Amino acid sequence: MKTYTRFFLLLLSFILAIFFSCTQKEEREKGKLYAVLKKNYWGYEDHNGNVVIDYKFDLARPFVNNRAIVLLNDKYQIIDETGRSITKQYKDLDRVNDKYFLGGEYGERELIDLQGKVIADSLNSAH
Repeated sequence: MKTYTRFFLLLLSFILAIFFSCTQKEEREKGKLYAVLKKNYWGYEDHNGNVVIDYKFDLARPFVNNRAIVLLNDKYQIIDETGRSITKQYKDLDRVNDKYFLGGEYGERELIDLQGKVIADSLNSAH
């Protein structure tokens, strides 16, 4: 009887390990690229763990609509999924929603679209 119990527990452990590893893989496949920290720098990998954008950023936020906010040399910028910057650098940069960003410094803000185009500038946040 002890042999069957051990066998059952080993089998159950094996099944749970497979289940949890598959669950983690499914979660990773929900998006296209994933921010990964290695040796104090952020980069992006695909769901297989292949490096798509090198580890060079001080901070990397998740991709939404093929755009991500990254920090490089104390300045924020928006990148596309190839790692190409589509905006100038900003002291502050935040995502407003899935389609727009606010970037600027010292209280002045610009509204930026997904193509990196400034669609409204001189927005003063000090009101």
